[in-house]
Amino acid sequence: MTDSCKERTVPEIIISKAVGLLVFLFLLYLANIALYATDSPLSYQIVFFLNENVGFLVLMSIIFMFGEVFDALRFPFNLPAPLFNAVGSVFLVFFLQMVFGLLGVLTGVRVFDAMASIAFVLYPFVFTIVLVFGYARIFTCLSGVCKEERARRLHGEKRTWHEVKEDLLAAKNEFVNAIDKALADMRAQKKKENVKGKKKKK
Repeated sequence: MTDSCKERTVPEIIISKAVGLLVFLFLLYLANIALYATDSPLSYQIVFFLNENVGFLVLMSIIFMFGEVFDALRFPFNLPAPLFNAVGSVFLVFFLQMVFGLLGVLTGVRVFDAMASIAFVLYPFVFTIVLVFGYARIFTCLSGVCKEERARRLHGEKRTWHEVKEDLLAAKNEFVNAIDKALADMRAQKKKENVKGKKKKK
């Protein structure tokens, strides 16, 4: 019996993603062959839609794969992970928008067209949420919460909502403090440059 909580290594992530992608491409290849045996306009439109967007789907899968690969690394090499996940999530929302558009064409139901037209509003929202929670998770792990969580999972212990809330607050505080420190350093550096500039003018 395998441990479902076991963290995957970088080679395992790349191999699993590559296998999943190859399986999808093989199934799409079979679907294209099956079109010759059917005269269904519905099947043709669905397969044609997938053929048109296969490059987009491959790119989205690669972006998510990079997110998982960086996430499997130690700090600070895992810092790009939330960015890749945020970009991949925007790609996913865009793909769902195209799916809703296709459903609107296939069914004639206008609600799908409406959902497709408002999906673009979600882009900045989804990007920001995934990015913030990704970095919050990284800073939470830095505080040692992740090690405690792994130990709990191995022993089958469940966390209470109060503990989860406290961890999120701690991660938020660390994230805000890190941003404040970076801004303070930038202001101090700018102040030094201004003082140097004034001395040179004198």
